[in-house]
Amino acid sequence: MRVRNITIGYTLPESVLKNSKISSVRIYLGIQNAFTFTAYKGFDPEMNSNSTQLLYPGYDVGTFPQYRTYLAGLNVSF
Repeated sequence: MRVRNITIGYTLPESVLKNSKISSVRIYLGIQNAFTFTAYKGFDPEMNSNSTQLLYPGYDVGTFPQYRTYLAGLNVSF
């Protein structure tokens, strides 16, 4: 099982922004390729199925795991 994307955000209430020219503000944090739950001992259980490794089918020889990416953002509307 793999958890690919997690995003959490918060939109500031309009009462906080009422005295400004900003109509909305949203702050968010996210992560891609967050967790993988498996008994597989290699880097990535979703290894390259079109691999040219004919001597080692089913093994992720020479491949890298999927990168974990962290995101932070701010959406502002005027």
